[in-house]
Amino acid sequence: MEQKKQRNFVVDLYKIVLAIFVIFIHFPNGSLSPDGNAFFRLAIAGFASITGFYIYKKNSSYEEKLKSAKKFLINSLKYFGIAAVFAFVAQLIYTWILGAPISEGLRSFAFEIAPFLHKTRPFLVVPTVFYQLWYLQGLVFVAGVYLLSVRLKIDNVMFVLPLLAIPLYWAQTKWPLTQNFDYQVLYRNSWFMILPSFAGGWIAGHFKETRFKWYVYPILILILGGFMFLQVIVNRHYPIEMTFIAVIVCSLIILLLDKIPKFSFKPFYWIFGEKFYVIIYFIHVFVGSLLRDKMSVNPCDESGLFILYTLVASVAINQLFNLIKLFIKIAKQN
Repeated sequence: MEQKKQRNFVVDLYKIVLAIFVIFIHFPNGSLSPDGNAFFRLAIAGFASITGFYIYKKNSSYEEKLKSAKKFLINSLKYFGIAAVFAFVAQLIYTWILGAPISEGLRSFAFEIAPFLHKTRPFLVVPTVFYQLWYLQGLVFVAGVYLLSVRLKIDNVMFVLPLLAIPLYWAQTKWPLTQNFDYQVLYRNSWFMILPSFAGGWIAGHFKETRFKWYVYPILILILGGFMFLQVIVNRHYPIEMTFIAVIVCSLIILLLDKIPKFSFKPFYWIFGEKFYVIIYFIHVFVGSLLRDKMSVNPCDESGLFILYTLVASVAINQLFNLIKLFIKIAKQN
């Protein structure tokens, strides 16, 4: 696939690894779970840090930064809209496969798109298969905050936002926005993980021109990552410190990966495409649910098979998308 701008192949691989981390978060399997392996919790912080890292442009004028911030918000809203349509279709297909009434599928979709409106988790006849919409809702929130900071010419507030991760997390725990623990977790992830991580990536982008020795980055990552792992092993839950450390670790990782010289690997993009990680992220719950409910395969026990099915389905979807683009191109030429 010909690229107008050469992509960072290593960063694209990193995104796929983060998407697989999300799979293990949603379908834990013994040691391959957030309880047994803290590094899986880098997934959301990693994606948000990448976004913040690449939105920063050195020596940009006010007009250029404002244009970039507006584009970020518009794209976030667009992606949320596309994902909502996809979630609606996926939920109805899954409802049809289970042989349940369509009304139950619509009820599950209503919960997917606005879980915060429920004081308690409702009983759903049809399981939700696309509950990652909360991440895109959080991204819209972050984009709005960033646009406001740029418009008010106070975007340097990004330098202190990662430091607010701990007090914000603590305040939300002490004075929760909802009494339902499940939704407290969603608020925590979308507001108090994505925003500081985005800011951390923005800071990393600000300093990517510095001439630190290359070996400083992996040393810091190993130290901070090891500390985060010990936090989970000792406490057996997800402490505030882990959120803070994840923000720092992911910001350092993207800064390190961006230092690697870019190189072209066209076969990878021909097969998998540029957004392979997005497809994995959004279809793995659907695939896992089908394996569990229609093929009697427990995705938590058969993790390898589950990931294989997810990757194959993602490749098929990417190739179908390429085929549609080819037909559109031919139609325009004719």
